[in-house]
Amino acid sequence: MNTQWRQPSKFYSINPMKQQRQELSYKKLNELRKNATLCDFTLKTVDGDIIHVHKYVLMSNCMYFEKMFSEKSKDDDQKCIHLLDIDGDILHNLIDYIYTGTLIQIHEESVERILKGADILQLFDVQDLCIEFLLRSNGENSLKIKTRVDLRMMFNMPNVCFKWALNNFDKVFRCAGFLTLDIEQLKQLIDSDELYTVEEENVYIAVILWVGHDEINRKHFLPELMKLVRVPFMNYMYVHRLLQEEPLITSNRIYYIQVLNILQKYIKICFTKIIKHLIMIL
Repeated sequence: MNTQWRQPSKFYSINPMKQQRQELSYKKLNELRKNATLCDFTLKTVDGDIIHVHKYVLMSNCMYFEKMFSEKSKDDDQKCIHLLDIDGDILHNLIDYIYTGTLIQIHEESVERILKGADILQLFDVQDLCIEFLLRSNGENSLKIKTRVDLRMMFNMPNVCFKWALNNFDKVFRCAGFLTLDIEQLKQLIDSDELYTVEEENVYIAVILWVGHDEINRKHFLPELMKLVRVPFMNYMYVHRLLQEEPLITSNRIYYIQVLNILQKYIKICFTKIIKHLIMIL
């Protein structure tokens, strides 16, 4: 049954009025800030600029400042802090965002600096905007972006990047960044049931490309990775040909036997299912 939300009465609707009042309030507060009116704290940028602010506005809209001002410090009379890790222009823009909810347009040359500032100030919605921008402009390197945000411990962002990589696997595995994945990242990717590819052969090709990129140090992973390739979904003749022609498999008898056993196992499962299906039909 389709559910349709009731439309609010045009004569009685609190939320739009409330939102408008909030916007007007923050707009006025931002005007007061820019005129240094009733401000009770200052931020000093790495460039030496002074930004006048209201403590309670920052506390109510930013976890970083909420924690800073809530904790009792040794010097309770401190009226200024020097933020050295955020570029001056970016700090100005992020404070504007805290007050108004409006962020300057993100560009290729500024996205990394905005992302860094948002990470420090724990502005998670700004982080989301930056990652979305990176994925739109350079989505093929989503796994590289994932590694970047992993290092910064942006806990919700790696999942966004990983999901993008799953949905766009056929683009991702052809990018240089794919070849730099570690073994655990690769296994997590190709083992996922949510991986989308036009044909399973692409997953096999991705494995061969990854192993071949650093054959000496990676070739021993081949049997382990081949277990994650879903051979029953591959063309039988393609599988037969790769056993005869793929150098990474044919050049080492031990690997050849291991991979052959894996492939034979999956092929046997595949044919067993086909036979059972035919029996049910007949």
